Amino acid sequence: MDHVALDVPRDQIEAYRDKLRAKGIAVTEVVNHSDRPGLAQYLPAEPNEDTFIRSIYFQDPDGITLEFACWGRPLTEADVVHEPKTAADLNDEKQVETMRRAQVAAEAAGLVPQAMQTR
Repeated sequence: MDHVALDVPRDQIEAYRDKLRAKGIAVTEVVNHSDRPGLAQYLPAEPNEDTFIRSIYFQDPDGITLEFACWGRPLTEADVVHEPKTAADLNDEKQVETMRRAQVAAEAAGLVPQAMQTR
């Protein structure tokens, strides 16, 4: 698990950040997630028409990263840019990648006879 995200009201995110800081908890500035590619998606200092989620991040006493997040705008069909996947699809892809990495490692270590190499 990477982190736990909790939905909060849009008009309260800065207040939650301030309350956490007042209690001595280290909290990020509000991150405005936008539709821009790469790292640029995190660069808007203020929300804009691209901002779909606003978040703050902090850790609980056990070191688990928590995210308070609010929707910046409603999502539409235009926001879907890939085919949907199920957990089974992702598991299959992970297994294929694991097998590929094992094959590469075995070849590099000389554990696979030349006749069996896949490249």
